[in-house]
Amino acid sequence: MQLCAGHLVELVDADQQQLGHVQIVRQEAALLFGTFQPGAAFRRVAQLFRDFEAAVDVQALHAIETLDTTIAALGLHLRDPVTLESLAIVDVQIWSDGGMTCRLGGESLAPTPVPQYSALAKGIQKLLSAEPRPGADGE
Repeated sequence: MQLCAGHLVELVDADQQQLGHVQIVRQEAALLFGTFQPGAAFRRVAQLFRDFEAAVDVQALHAIETLDTTIAALGLHLRDPVTLESLAIVDVQIWSDGGMTCRLGGESLAPTPVPQYSALAKGIQKLLSAEPRPGADGE
């Protein structure tokens, strides 16, 4: 997946829960800068990021290390909302001002089916593979 300034991607965890959207601001080598718009599922992990920010503010190195490990265990990745292609990310930091930084993990992940679209995709496949019905073409 290619990322460029202005690109809007989804932030997704290992359980395929969409935590929100990230608008890419810039990229410097493997370091990505963006703005984060939280989604409903972000509520369950928001405290981790608030605690991380507070630990950074007071330079509580042990707490930062522990929280970073916990955040890494979420298995976060960026997903293109159109192609569903995902890109692994590490060192994810989401700040209270809406800023976000992360490092690209370098690993593109295969597109993952989104549950709410699976039934629709199956229906479309069924329609496309069905044999034409007599008179269906207007004859």
